Amino acid sequence: MKIPLFIFYFISLSAFAEYRVFNIQIKNPTATRTIQSTLDPIQYKELYPLAADEVISYDDTWMCFGRTDHFLALCPNPQKAQIPDPDVSN
Repeated sequence: MKIPLFIFYFISLSAFAEYRVFNIQIKNPTATRTIQSTLDPIQYKELYPLAADEVISYDDTWMCFGRTDHFLALCPNPQKAQIPDPDVSN
């Protein structure tokens, strides 16, 4: 039985996207910098070469739903979401 191609087209329109964000730390003997990226440490090191004395690792990662095209901002870490302080100024 052959399924018409337009059915696959409508199924693909309802697809959902997701991506992973990595909190990457790049350390050298004098400083540490933190970067959030959709690239894991291995991919990041291949795309952006590091100095000989730099070490790369990640300390946190989380999933986000949606797209990352057009340079959209990455979603924040849900584990570190800020909860507002209750108003205690009665």
